[in-house]
Amino acid sequence: AFAKQCRKKGVVGAVVQGVSVFFVNIAKSVPGGAATIEAENQKLVAKLEKMLVKDHGDERITVLPAHGRPSEEIVATLEMWKEREQGNWQSGKVSGCVYHGLNETSDLISKAISTFLLSNPLHPDIFPATRKMEAEVVSMVVNMFNGGHQACGTTTSGGTESILLAMKTYRDFAREKKGITQPEMVVPVSAHAAFSKAAHYFQIECVQVPVDPVTFRADVAAMKAAVTRNTICLV
Repeated sequence: AFAKQCRKKGVVGAVVQGVSVFFVNIAKSVPGGAATIEAENQKLVAKLEKMLVKDHGDERITVLPAHGRPSEEIVATLEMWKEREQGNWQSGKVSGCVYHGLNETSDLISKAISTFLLSNPLHPDIFPATRKMEAEVVSMVVNMFNGGHQACGTTTSGGTESILLAMKTYRDFAREKKGITQPEMVVPVSAHAAFSKAAHYFQIECVQVPVDPVTFRADVAAMKAAVTRNTICLV
């Protein structure tokens, strides 16, 4: 177990974590210690909620209402929320949150989505245009990455699902072609949260390595040291 932690966090990091866990366990065993730790955890949760859950005085609806609202009222509420939130990212100071082109492009996307809102890609015999659009987009991306005629793909709901499918594919390929039954992925600690989700969903050991403290770029040497015969991918 210690060797695995050394690969993940380095020798110093593994020792620090081990010592930290040791003292936390001691603190929990002291009368009142567990309650004190839980109180501190609750303070942290409250701080996170205050930071992430913005309260603008809006009505909170936690159960399905007995009677619906007029369409005009719903649209007005949505527009109010939209105007309130646009200022959070339109200043251009938000990174990796909103992928926005020209307003004309957004209008076209909205029109396309509303036009095919009720289509179901699971039934290409009923919705052939949806299949055609997906096939052509996949072909375009394959061409961009020089995938060749045997390459294939699928559209997803977003970045998280794309990462999940990629990690599942790595796992399945490694199991079928290389006989790896205890797969590992090596990722920087700054990697997208979906990699940790994929590790949990697909039983892949997620080996996290530190990043450069100055540039915050992945530490290549640390990642190389974390590679084993069970490594199925580097992120």
